[in-house]
Amino acid sequence: MKEISSYESLEDALMFCIRASNKELKQVAAALWPSDRLETTYPRLIEALNSSKRTKLSMNEIIFIMNFCGRYDPLYYMADRCLHVRPEKISVEKEQKQVVEQFEAMILEATKKYQSIMKMTKQRDDIEKIRDGVVAISEFEKKAG
Repeated sequence: MKEISSYESLEDALMFCIRASNKELKQVAAALWPSDRLETTYPRLIEALNSSKRTKLSMNEIIFIMNFCGRYDPLYYMADRCLHVRPEKISVEKEQKQVVEQFEAMILEATKKYQSIMKMTKQRDDIEKIRDGVVAISEFEKKAG
C-alpha cells in the first residue's frame, strides 16, 4: 500500500483510492453524477483529479467516492496533513453494540414517558370521578393516607 505521506495532493490520494478499488474512472463518474451524461461527467472527473486544474470536488463528492470505492486514502491523507491521528473504521460488532445501546436508551426513555402518561391519565380519571360525583374526595384521601 502506498504511504499516505508520499501523496503529493488530495487529488493524488483520490486517484489512488479509485485505482486501488479496481473501479474505472467512468464507473465513478457515472455513480457520482448519475443525472448527468457520461460524456460530461467523465471529463469533469478527470479534470477534478488534476491538481493543476481549477475544477475541484466538494467534500460530499470526496466522501461519496471513498464510500463507493470502499477505500479511505483521501481521509488518511487529510488526517496526516492536518496532523491528526488517522481514524479507524468501526467494526461491525462495535457498530451493532452502539445501535443496541442507543435502542435500549430509547426504550428506557419511552417507558418512562409511557409511565408518566399513565400516571397523568389516572389522575385525570380520578378528577373526573370526583367531578361527576361518582367518588367522594374522602375515598381518595383514604387511599393516599
